[in-house]
Amino acid sequence: MGSDWTTLTGCLVLLIAERLLANDVTDYIRFRAVCNSWRQHTEDPRVGDGLEPRYLPRSWIMLEEAPVAPFRHRFLNTNSGGVITVDIPELEDCDVLGPSLGGLLTLREKRTHALGLFHPLTSYITQLPPLVSLLHPVANDPTLVEPEYHQPTAIGFSDGWRTVAIFCKMVDKVAVAKPGDWNWRWISVRPYLMKSAASVAGYFFLVSKTTLFELSSDGAHGHGLPRVTPVADVPVPGGVVPSSCRHTLVEDDGDRLTLVKEKNRTSEESDRLDKFFSEVNITLIVSRKA
Repeated sequence: MGSDWTTLTGCLVLLIAERLLANDVTDYIRFRAVCNSWRQHTEDPRVGDGLEPRYLPRSWIMLEEAPVAPFRHRFLNTNSGGVITVDIPELEDCDVLGPSLGGLLTLREKRTHALGLFHPLTSYITQLPPLVSLLHPVANDPTLVEPEYHQPTAIGFSDGWRTVAIFCKMVDKVAVAKPGDWNWRWISVRPYLMKSAASVAGYFFLVSKTTLFELSSDGAHGHGLPRVTPVADVPVPGGVVPSSCRHTLVEDDGDRLTLVKEKNRTSEESDRLDKFFSEVNITLIVSRKA
């Protein structure tokens, strides 16, 4: 074989690629970029409309700092501490929204309000429907007809990785869509008084003061409305009134959720903040789908 690495057998290329992918998707992408032969024997990370879970840049975050050049931003690897610089010319026409999906940036096109998920390592954009499809056609309340009020506060996978879900807390709506869809399918969750949402293991969860809910839809067909189903009660520490806490769901290690219950401060407690942590056994909840 000599020094010609391009002559590596397909099986060996696959073995190396899998080990690199287990470390970080960045190493996998760089490996494929070396030569055409290696790309032919390995899967394109843009497969599945760019939403294949194995290739999401989960450990990368964009640093909130002034760009070093127009539309050029730095990304930090939260595991290794490595930093890379990425050019994002799409930011000339798009805004970056707060929530991210597995490291993908959530972009909103300024003119049409269409959403896109930007992969900083491949520059691939997964196209999603515009936020205007969440609006009421006629209403007196500006929060119902202005897209600015329909900003996702959480975004993630639902239905076992088959759909993308968003939670718009300001207007109390949850919605699902697949890449290429024209519209979001949504329902109002105002009666439930949802406080937070997060995705784990391909499923989307929301929490109220007292209950954990799972979002579901006919993700394989994409016609029916989504629905929320209660799956667990929210544990409340002794002596604490549920309405006195702020509830936040966060993904923990990719396979479970942690519910952070932050006690609201009174004037007498201005120098103290009590936090209660309770793990929700999502593994059991997800296993019900099997």
